[in-house]
Amino acid sequence: IAAHEESLDSALRTQLEEAVAKTQQSLQVRAEAVREASALSQHRLQPLPILDFQSFDRSFASFKIARESWEKVVRDSELLHHDMERQLIDLRAARPSSVEPHVYKERLLAAERTYADMKALREQHAAAEAEARTKQSQADSSSSEYRRASEDVKRFEDEISSLRLQKAEKETQATKLRHKANTPSLDAMKQQAATSVENNLAQARELQVIGQRVQQGDPDYLRHGETRDQKIAELTQKLAQLKKEHAQLLQQQKDLNFDPIQLGEQASRLEAEASELGFRAGDLERKRQDADRAVADRVGRSSRDA
Repeated sequence: IAAHEESLDSALRTQLEEAVAKTQQSLQVRAEAVREASALSQHRLQPLPILDFQSFDRSFASFKIARESWEKVVRDSELLHHDMERQLIDLRAARPSSVEPHVYKERLLAAERTYADMKALREQHAAAEAEARTKQSQADSSSSEYRRASEDVKRFEDEISSLRLQKAEKETQATKLRHKANTPSLDAMKQQAATSVENNLAQARELQVIGQRVQQGDPDYLRHGETRDQKIAELTQKLAQLKKEHAQLLQQQKDLNFDPIQLGEQASRLEAEASELGFRAGDLERKRQDADRAVADRVGRSSRDA
């Protein structure tokens, strides 16, 4: 009987040592995966940057929740791993001959349950990591699409503003040209301007003749008590005034020297160009509205994803 008990004790110890060795080997393999997951989580679970896109707050909130769930799974995995190591150390130091059979079975069942929990936690960890990657990808895609749509809206608004400004300038020019082309009594005004220029030249020639007579000593052009130098100064002043009026009359004559038909044609071309600019601005306005709807769709999609 003693030999039988000794043989049974030796067999139980051998069985226990083999089971503990196999479990420890498996645990070491799992420990490497746990350490990799822990290092990966420490590397990836960095503080999130502050985002200015309010439309993506829900998406990023969901992403943060997934990150926190992943972090909790990692912590639970580490705690389970340490607990399993502690239990294996206890089992290695245990004596089967001094342990009740039901206690031994309970410990084995506890080890199996711990392994099952570890496996479930690893699956949860993998699912949380996949969900985090999916949320991050969706957030990056939505942010990129939102920026592109916003840039398109801004570009369309700038182009529309420029086209409308050009349209207004051309319409103003066309209005001025038509107003000028419809000048009433244009021929009479041209004739009046030409007559004024001729009268100005005649007055200037007359003053030049008087000046020559005064310089030659002719007293007929001098008033009583007036000297020749005073008279010449007066004539010089009047002649300068006539030259100034002559320049103004020539400019007036130049301004009136236009063809109403040509001005009308030029105004029509400007009006056509303004109309074309208006059509282009209208097309861009429709594109801008489409871009606005695209931005709204991106925001709605981000809300639904959240």
